[in-house]
Amino acid sequence: MNGVVTNKKWRGVVDAFQLTQVIISPTRVTATTDTLIYHIYKIHPQHVRASNVGVLSASDHLPVVILRKRNSIKAAVPCAITYRQYKHFYACHFVHDLHQMPWSDIAKHTDVDDALDAWMSCFVGVCVTHMRAVKYRNVKRKQQLT
Repeated sequence: MNGVVTNKKWRGVVDAFQLTQVIISPTRVTATTDTLIYHIYKIHPQHVRASNVGVLSASDHLPVVILRKRNSIKAAVPCAITYRQYKHFYACHFVHDLHQMPWSDIAKHTDVDDALDAWMSCFVGVCVTHMRAVKYRNVKRKQQLT
């Protein structure tokens, strides 16, 4: 086998994502045919240390081995998040203060952007009053595999 992808649609996917086929030796060998069954592709060649197709097997499917480089994928990345504490949030007080806002003043604006700014100012003012202070916490976030 020469490792050439012959299906045009699959070739388009391989080209679009810049994939490189890791296993190019036949993985199923019979008396009359040699077939590549196990398709393993890589985007970053530096993440793969070695690959091999075994020669001994209990069936006609040969074993495949891939060795990744150590620490090529990090387990967790520290991340700081911000959030508001809703432990002492009272919805009835919040709704009451929303009803007390001068919403009719917003309708007097002829420009949509001005009306939106006025609405946002009123709404955010009520939210800030009822939402507790912003808190910061460090959390561990798993890095996505590529």
